[in-house]
Amino acid sequence: MSVVRVADFDLSKYSSETVFVLDTNILYFVHSGYYLPTDPKCICYSNLVQQIISDDRKIMVSALTIQELLFGIEGKEYSRYIDANGISKKSYSKKDYRKNTAERQSLRTKMQTVFAEIANTYTLVDGQITSGQIKNFTDQFDAHHYDPIDYVLVDDMLSKGTVVFVSDDTDFQYDTRIDLVTA
Repeated sequence: MSVVRVADFDLSKYSSETVFVLDTNILYFVHSGYYLPTDPKCICYSNLVQQIISDDRKIMVSALTIQELLFGIEGKEYSRYIDANGISKKSYSKKDYRKNTAERQSLRTKMQTVFAEIANTYTLVDGQITSGQIKNFTDQFDAHHYDPIDYVLVDDMLSKGTVVFVSDDTDFQYDTRIDLVTA
């Protein structure tokens, strides 16, 4: 289909029925808090999301995307913790980190905050991973560039009508079935 750069994005070219689907990396730029508000990609995607919302367009976020985001947040917080405490991943695994009650409570608060922002801003939809999708993922592995979650996300969302994906992941650019907005 088409790849449109954010700089060339014109919302009026899309029907009012079009649903915009945010990928994990967009949520990470806009909602994780790990990027400064002056970061060019943070600005780019925040402005794009705001433009879509301001025009009363629908933005959907899959539970698949949210789980990937929360897993990424946990990984980032784990890395920050070991860096701040001068310990190595070999001596303090992510499993050890998960047993740290104080860190677990802090992480829960961060995840709740991020989830609340997302839930209050976008339309959340359930995601499902089926054995058929995983079979298709592996059978068609040489025909796409996706990791399993992104493959399932696209497969799932294409069944929901006219959708446009918003992603900074270059893997999406190789899929001729989708419309994509990217930086």
